[in-house]
Parts: sequence; structure tokens; C-alpha cells
Amino acid sequence: NADTLLHLAVRAQNDVTIDLLLCSDGINTNAYNKAPDSDIVVDFKSSVGAGGFGCVYKGTYKNEEVAVKTAHKDCENVLRKEISTMTKYQSPYIVNVVAVSNQPSSSPKLALQYMDCGDLRQYLNAKRDGYTTSINVTPLETDKQLLHASKSSQVHEVKRLLQEGANVNYYDNDGETPLHAAASKGRCAVATILLKAGALIDAQTNTGATPLHKATYGGHDSMIELLLQAGASVDLKNISGWTSLHLAADKGRVSSLQLLMNAGASVDTITNTGSLPLHYAAEKGHHDALNLLLKSSTSIDLENEYSRTPLHYAAWGGHKQVVTLLVEAGASINPSDKDGWTPLHLAASKGLDQVVKLLVASGASMNSKDKNGQTPKQIALKYGKNSSATLLNLLSNQDTLPRKSTNAPPRKVQPESSKDKAFPDNFKQPPKHHPNQDELATVIKAIQSGNIAIISDYIDRGLDPNTINKDADTLLHLAVRAQQNSIVDLLLRSHDINANAQNKNNETPLILAIKLGHRRLVSQIYAFTRQSIAAFDAHDSDIVVDFKSSVGAGGFGCVYKGTYKNEVVAVKTAHDGCENVLRKEISTMTKYQSPYIVNVVAVSNQTSSSPKLALQYMDCGLQYMDCGDLRQYLNAKRNGYTTSINVTPLEVAWVLANALADLHHNSTLHRDLKSQNILLSTKHYIKLGDLGISREFTHNTMTHTGTPFWEAPEVLRGERYDYAADIYSFGVILTELDTLQVPYSDLNLGLWNITQQIRDGTLRPHLSSNCEPWLKDLAEKCLSFNPQQRLTAQNVVDFLRSVQSGSYKKNGDNSDGEGPLHAAASKRRTTIATLLIEAGAFVEAKTNTGVTPLHKAAYGGHNMMIELLLKAGAHVESKIIVIGNIASIVFTLIWIVWTTAIFYAAWGGHKPTVQLLLNAGAFVRAKDKV
Repeated sequence: NADTLLHLAVRAQNDVTIDLLLCSDGINTNAYNKAPDSDIVVDFKSSVGAGGFGCVYKGTYKNEEVAVKTAHKDCENVLRKEISTMTKYQSPYIVNVVAVSNQPSSSPKLALQYMDCGDLRQYLNAKRDGYTTSINVTPLETDKQLLHASKSSQVHEVKRLLQEGANVNYYDNDGETPLHAAASKGRCAVATILLKAGALIDAQTNTGATPLHKATYGGHDSMIELLLQAGASVDLKNISGWTSLHLAADKGRVSSLQLLMNAGASVDTITNTGSLPLHYAAEKGHHDALNLLLKSSTSIDLENEYSRTPLHYAAWGGHKQVVTLLVEAGASINPSDKDGWTPLHLAASKGLDQVVKLLVASGASMNSKDKNGQTPKQIALKYGKNSSATLLNLLSNQDTLPRKSTNAPPRKVQPESSKDKAFPDNFKQPPKHHPNQDELATVIKAIQSGNIAIISDYIDRGLDPNTINKDADTLLHLAVRAQQNSIVDLLLRSHDINANAQNKNNETPLILAIKLGHRRLVSQIYAFTRQSIAAFDAHDSDIVVDFKSSVGAGGFGCVYKGTYKNEVVAVKTAHDGCENVLRKEISTMTKYQSPYIVNVVAVSNQTSSSPKLALQYMDCGLQYMDCGDLRQYLNAKRNGYTTSINVTPLEVAWVLANALADLHHNSTLHRDLKSQNILLSTKHYIKLGDLGISREFTHNTMTHTGTPFWEAPEVLRGERYDYAADIYSFGVILTELDTLQVPYSDLNLGLWNITQQIRDGTLRPHLSSNCEPWLKDLAEKCLSFNPQQRLTAQNVVDFLRSVQSGSYKKNGDNSDGEGPLHAAASKRRTTIATLLIEAGAFVEAKTNTGVTPLHKAAYGGHNMMIELLLKAGAHVESKIIVIGNIASIVFTLIWIVWTTAIFYAAWGGHKPTVQLLLNAGAFVRAKDKV
């Protein structure tokens, strides 16, 4: 059996013989080797693991496969310490050292035994999913084995387990049975065995899904046919009221629809929201699926609970072919939803010019008005869709398209070619116009006062939308500062707009909007600038990876510095066996994009064994530490190092809260929220990263995936959890922002003890004695032991908005809401105000009565202070409400005034201040609203 004498002595447990053999000359004791660096060959493309201080790659040492550990930059001493520990304290239960090299140099290497079966987690995943493993340690429960064998189509294993007495209708925590598992994967042979063994054909999961739902969702037509022949109920609904036909329509699966309809599925069944399969096919633009449904449906104009018909959704989605099909089938052209919007209103609001032309050609009314009395043209102007507004104006003034009466029988509308244009051929952009100083002043005042008519007129005359002021702010920057949503929309749709232009502070309009807390403006700009999912696909050769420049790592992959089309990017690759995790992250990040989450730049090889995900490169830049995450930034601040970016706790909390709000809105949990996953950049500001283990939320989420110190008690207890688990992790990060310390680093307790106390609800991270009141209040609301008592992500956003505006007021606090910057502004303390602004003071903070620091400075006539505040982003037209009364014997006059800083300056009699504010664009009215 190739046993040596030492093997035989061990088997016989003969201690004396073992001692004798170990003392013999030439015995192989497996001592580690101090080797020349060239003897340890590293394959940098074969990453097999990673941690916070280094990466592990597959390699060879003297023709033996080894795992080679290398250090991240500036972490070499950590690896040297590990080498010292592992060579000094060897154990048969710890991975053995094979060789070490370059210990004193800047690139030490540690060669370890190569564990070819991966880690325990991967082994358990394989067992859970029914895969064969090359090593077996413990058997799994028979019923669970049946579930996993059904999912992975192990026919003989399914038969064996059923013969051993496995429960054919066993269900897991999600309510899924073996038949559900087989149906979701299209395992017909397994399903046949299960049905013969008595599987319940209409068993429902916790969400009401039947095996037929699962098969339909997966597009497994053979399974659908098998289940229908076995007697599956074709019109059963899940908890949302969806039948299998709704699912097939939503996915656009024509063959599945045909099978279900042949089995008697009702095409006019509605969901809990009153929607037909027609609605979903129209919304997703599935022309062929809709065509099949229309042949049997009698409800083409049925309105759902939002009073919208299928044509509304087709127009809203910009699906010209589907609009054409519905019109041909006789759909009503001018139905109104609950807001009075017709399909033409919807198309105009999104600037879908081709659909606008198609609807008008089919008889849509350009004069129909919504509940606010607005026509489609007015809606287009309201949302800055100038091309649609212009098109509607042209169509209303001249007969450029064929028209028909809405009462006429349906006629065929010819599909438009790709060469069709939104404007006539003779329509040309006016020559670009660069304004002089007087014109620029007029434009700036119009932006600040929200006069969209003036801006629209200038744009129509060819105004360069990228015109800048002395601070390199473009018109778009200025509109963001002034919070003029309509003007932002108008500028974004202007010809040749550069929405990524940077001002003197290296801020794009998007970053400026994020910093100022203008969430709606952020959404507007991001919707315009973000790429489509299709635009992310790249050739593998276009993403160039520098495997020697590791910038981060996690349990599933490594991140390296690289380039994509001459742009520096961070490229994420997967460890062996973890490719599906990276593919899932790619799917999540491209599907649920957010301005508060690290942007995807490109992806390649999604279907291969080596997918790549190229992200924005967060160059954070710590002067003494080459890193990009919040934890390392806080370490640097705690240790007194200079950093090239400075952010306040409020700034970090704001970005993180909005990122969570976006994820949760899309039914996605992050599940590994910690300071190491919040990235900083001098170019991209603050972003949430690492969506590798994010997942769509179900009410039975139980997987334990995060990091213990940041995890919620219910997660550590293995209970079901929801969005509140992310909020708890957010609360832990708040304590880090306060103390600058890693959670629980002040306690002399082991990991197990800390984890146990968190699980029991007897321990949570502490805050400092001088913690800011708002941060302490918010952290306590997020760290509640009871998940139901924690805030939602949107609650957190609303809370932080009150802090930004200066209106935050803790229960029992009777202060007037005046902050340090208000005090400095009112007392003309310019030096102090400068320090406060540099430390992150919000220049638009308001007292309980709405007074900003600019109002304070204007009332006192403090011109240097006003110049400082305006340069820092103060809005010259910020308004407050002043309420007063004049009483007499006969009557009391109550007056309410919207007041800006220039009124305060005039009230104080400060002529130079009035002139300064006029020069800054203050809007002069003939009279106020007394």
C-alpha cells in the first residue's frame, strides 16, 4: 500500500518504534526549506484565496504544487510575522510550510501545502447543491440530500434516498420541496420519479410558488408539459396574484405561453395590482408574446389599480413595435391613468420621440390635459424633454404626419425605419454661441431664479451649455447649486452637453449634487450619464490586468489595478471555484446601478471560467497608505497622518444611507456592510462597494455571509433577517466614524466572547463621550436589538436630510437650530468660518426658522463672510419664511414673507452688501409678498 515503516508504526500506535524511526539517519521529517526566490514559481493568474493583508496563488516548488502567499503593498511585515509564527509553532492540524523566500526583502513569499479540495465553505456548498466531492467528511440528512439531489438531477441518488425512506414532500425554510427543486432546474427524469413517489404537484412555497411557477420562470417547456400532463393546476396564483401565465408573459416566453394556454390558462386573470399578462408583456416590450396573448384576450383596454392600460406601459417603455401592435389590435389611443396622463403624456415625459410620432400618427390627442391641466407638450417642457416638446409643437402647427380619427377602425401603422428622425430633415441645430459677460450674468440670474423660459430661449439660440464662470462651474453646476430641477433637465438634453465637466474643486455636477444632498438632482443627472447594461460588455483583451498590483481582496476574489481603454480601473477576478459569485455580483451591479455605489466600467468573459469586472478606480489616496477604504482612512486620521481627501461623518453617512436606500428599493440586501467596503476617492468621492454577496430579498433570508463585528444579532443567531440587518451594520459604521476605532477594539475579549454577547443582545459598539448628538441619536436608532425597532434606509435618509438642513432637533431639545457656522457668520468670524467649512460644515444649514449663514452675514453687512460663503456653495436665493402681525383695535393683519439674503441686507441698510449680492446673481423683485 506504499506505507513506509513510519506509516506502519503510526497505524500500530507503537510509540517506541516511532521514536526509533524518527532518530534514524535520513528520515524525512518534512522540514520547511529556505529557498532561493527563483525556486518558488508563482502563477499570478491563479488566485486561490485572499485576505486583508495578502493574496494566495497557485504555484510550484521543485515540481510540487504549492499555495504561495504574497503580501499587499505595505503589509510585508505582517507576512514576515506569519512566516515566523508558522515555522516556529508547527502543528499537524495547521497547513504546513513548504518553503519561504526573500524574508528580508520587499517581496517575501510563503509556500504552503496546496489544499486541492478548497475550503470547508465550498465543500458544504457542493454538498448542499448535490455535487460530487473528491473528499467526504460527514453525511448530510437524508431529506436534505433528496432536495439537493433533485436539484442536481442525480437520478440514482434520488431513487436510493426514496428507498431509504426520505420524505418526498420534505420542504426547506423557503417552503421548497424536491419537486420545486427539480422543476426550477428542468430535471424531468427526477420529477417523474418524485411524482410516482407521491410528490404534491401543487405544493406552494412560502411565496406561493408552485412547481409549475418554478418551471415557467426557468423557461423549462418540457417540465411545464410534464407537470400539466400530471394534473398541475394551471391558474394557481402566488402571493402576489401571479399565475404561471403572468410569469411567461413577463419573460416573453412564447412557447411556454402556448403550452399554458393550450392547457386552459386564462389570459384575462389579474394580479393583486389588477394587471393582466398583457400589461407585463407590453411593459417589457415582448412583441411576439403580446401578439399571442391578443389572439385570446378580450381585455385590451383593461386598467389596473393605477388606471393604466397595456398601451400606457408600452409607451412608457418606448417599445414602438408593441405600441404598433396594440394600435392595430384596436387599443384605445387616449386612455387616462389616475393622474390624467395618456400614453402620449408618458412618452413625452421621457423624451421618446419615435413613440410620440407613432401615437400622434395613430390619433393620439395633443390637447388632452392631465389633472393639473397640462398637455403632453407642457409635460415634455416640465421634464426638460425639449426635443419632444419641439416635435409636438411642429406636429400641431403643420401636417407633417398622417393623422386619423380616434373613432376610425384600426388600420396598420407601418413601423418606422432606423433612419427616421424626431425632427424634419431641414431642422438644424443653431450655431454654438459663447455668451459675453453681460449675457452670462443674465443666464446665471435666470438659473438662480428658476426662469426656465430665459434659459430655454438662450439654448434655442445656440448657447453653449458648457459655458463656465470664474470658478469653472458650468451652467449645470450652477443649476445644481440653485436646486433648479427643471433647468437641470433642460441643460442635460442640450446639444453637446458635457455632464462630466469638473469645476475648480474637481467636482462633476453629479458629485456636487451628492455633496449638497440634493437626492432628486442626483437621480436626474445619474439617469442621464449612466451606461446601459449592453454598453458594459467588453472584449477580454480590452481589460488589461496588472496582477502584481493588488489593491484589495475578499473571500471570493482579488482586485487588481488595471486599465480599460486608457482609463485606470479596478479589475475584480474570482478565486478558483468562485466564478459564479463574481457573475452574480456583475449581474447585481449592472442591474441595480446607483450613483452612491461604485460604478461598473466594463465586464468581460461572463460566461467563461475567468470573468472580469472592471470598476471605477477609487484612488482615495492616503498620503502614507496606498488604499481606498474607509477603515484605512479612519486609521490614518486616528494616527495623525495627512490624507488627500477629507470627509466628515455626515458626508459618509449620507452617501451610505442613500446607497442602502437604492439597494433596498430594488429588493436587494448588501449583507456585508463594513467600513472596508466603503471606498474613498479624490475623483469619485465616496462609494459603497463589494456587492459580491448581495442578494435579492426574500422573507426567508437565513444565509450567514458577512463579518461578525458588523453583523446584526439575528444574523449571528441564524434567524431569518431582512433589510434591518443592513441598518444594524450601518449603525456599527457610525460608531467607527465617531471613535475612529475598529468595533470592540477597546475590549479585552476574544472573538467568540464578543460574538456571543452580540448574539445575546448584551453588547454593541460604544460611542465616545463627545460624540455629535445627531450621530449618537441615529446610531442608537440603528443598533436596536429588536430589528423591528430599527429605522428603514429611507428613514435614515430623511433623518440625515434634517441634519444637513439644520432642522434636526432631538426630543427635548429646545435650541433654535443655530449651528457653529451661523454663529461665526453673524459675528464676522471669517477665519473660524473657513475652518468650519474645511471641516465639512454645511453652508446651507438652516435654523428652526430657516435662516442660513448667508442670511446672518447679510443682515450684519459682513461682506468678506458673504464672499466666503458664496464661494463655498451658498445659494444666493435661499429663502426663509418670516411671519409677523400688525395689531390694532379694529383688526390684526397677519403677514408672511418669503425672504432672501438681499432683503436682509436691504433691511440692515448695507448698500455695499446689496451690491455684492446683486453681482452674485440675487434676484430683485419689485415687491415682496406682504
